[in-house]
Amino acid sequence: MEECRKYGFPYFKKSTVLVLCRFQNTLRLFTYLILQYNFHISVICGIINLFHLIILTRPAMRKSSVNLMMAAVAFFDICSLFQEFKQYYDIYMVSDSCLFPDSYASALLQRCSFALTNYSRRYSTWVCILIALIRTIVVRNPMSRFHENLTKPAAGYLVILGVFLASAPLGVLKLLEFQIEWSEIISYCDENVTIGFYHNSISDLFVANNLIILNTFYVTDAVISNVIFVKIYIDSKTSFQLIPCLLFPIVTFLLIREVRNVEQNRRRLFSSDKLADSKKATRFVLYFTLTFSIAQFPFGLTGSVLYLFEKTPGLSRILHYLYNLFSTMFTASTVTHFIVCMLMSSQYRDTVKSVVSCGYYSKEKIQSRVGTSVLPTIT
Repeated sequence: MEECRKYGFPYFKKSTVLVLCRFQNTLRLFTYLILQYNFHISVICGIINLFHLIILTRPAMRKSSVNLMMAAVAFFDICSLFQEFKQYYDIYMVSDSCLFPDSYASALLQRCSFALTNYSRRYSTWVCILIALIRTIVVRNPMSRFHENLTKPAAGYLVILGVFLASAPLGVLKLLEFQIEWSEIISYCDENVTIGFYHNSISDLFVANNLIILNTFYVTDAVISNVIFVKIYIDSKTSFQLIPCLLFPIVTFLLIREVRNVEQNRRRLFSSDKLADSKKATRFVLYFTLTFSIAQFPFGLTGSVLYLFEKTPGLSRILHYLYNLFSTMFTASTVTHFIVCMLMSSQYRDTVKSVVSCGYYSKEKIQSRVGTSVLPTIT
């Protein structure tokens, strides 16, 4: 607390500094409390998303492009948790670091899990944006046969493959960012013992030519991704996560506006049953986008402005704590996809009952509702 008052907020009045230091200390304690349960939250989210993935990949659910894209999001949401599982293993399962220093396999697994988390968060973020964007386009062009095809399974497979390939170069570079090295240090358990261990460090490829590859990669990754914040080794030392952070509220706003604009016209163009299906589909995507953007926007925003306050250590720490909290909230928000589906789709609920009952639940009933999918096709 004393250090905070002296050095944390050098450009503020004493009364303001006292309030900010108290807030920082409270936020620090709360953040550490939440982070203690990070692994448990990740396990719960992983189990729910695995079940969600199983439901979305049932034959009755693979009739909509959005269902397929949500299945891809669920899969990569699970993959994004691997780093948390690796950290838990390192901290709690390896009982004595003096006797069991990091092996080559452990360092390699850490490197791969970090790259996988980076790739998975980028992938799921962009697919979620495209889900909302596709629905906005379909609502805006209800009579277009071309735009109607965007609701077909083929469009979903194309989006899944397209985002996968577009994200692959950054994913490969993330793997090449680090190299595994061997080091020896004096053991903190016994000063007379020297222990060797493997660890990850920035690769020679990335630090060559005045860090040009490292800087280019970090800037590109930070602009188009919403992932764990990184320190960019350039003069401005500024990290941006602009596009995903800003696109979510923009696409959500456009979807809401289009729903309001075309509702009257659609009443004249479609039957009541088809109109009800379309409204249900649009509401589903809207709620899906809202729940995701509520966690996505503050998570990306805090990561974007973090380095703007490097000269004010107190504010930098506050943003760092907020970033960790929003990162946990971002992980927990993946569960809302399952909740939204359960609340809004009768077919999804029927499929859940069928899976849980090992197929005994009214297969005929499920087949009769294939035409009323979680995101009905607009014709």
